[in-house]
Amino acid sequence: MRGLLLMLFYVVSYSGWSHPYGDKDIDALIDAKLGLNRAEFDSTRLILNKDKVMKRYLGDSVHKDALLYLSYVREGVPYLFGGNDWLRGIDCSHFTMRIFQDLGLYYRSYQSTILLKDVDNENGLKSIPLDKAGFGDMLVYGFYDKGGAWNGHVVILLDSNFKRSGFSGLVVGSHGGMGVKFLSYKGFPHYYRESSTILRNVLRMQGFGDRLKNSDW
Repeated sequence: MRGLLLMLFYVVSYSGWSHPYGDKDIDALIDAKLGLNRAEFDSTRLILNKDKVMKRYLGDSVHKDALLYLSYVREGVPYLFGGNDWLRGIDCSHFTMRIFQDLGLYYRSYQSTILLKDVDNENGLKSIPLDKAGFGDMLVYGFYDKGGAWNGHVVILLDSNFKRSGFSGLVVGSHGGMGVKFLSYKGFPHYYRESSTILRNVLRMQGFGDRLKNSDW
């Protein structure tokens, strides 16, 4: 297993192009749109230590291990609006795309959250009901502000049923103001249903669900 994970880490080469679309600072959006001051917001958010996450999850499945490891080694990469670089910074949409690329699963073209929110069954992604969501699915949420501008975010779901994690719902992504982090929100998934930041789509990377059913790589 260790050899496989190390191989996954080194096998992929990276480019530095960026995209005109991206995601604004989610911390600032929540502060402004939900009316939470900084202290109140921090009390609703749990930033999970990556070693704690790995200790709880590793060994469950080679495919889960690979996704966790690829996220683990990227924790701390800064958030950059429109960014697509593991050193300089990456935004949430590029993070999800690149993690799946590292796993050998590809979108046919880059898509920002303003496009991901409307995906039904295209580009290697399929929309699924929230109650069917599980490990490796993507949660796309956001809203249009008063000026009509889209404000969105996408994360990879790791645990929504609390039974394994004990973290009240666990996700990983590149978050505005924090960069790549494992996060848990108290009351999850209620956070994604707030009137301002609405859960817009749940997407499954085609092929990943089938992998989770098999022990072989």
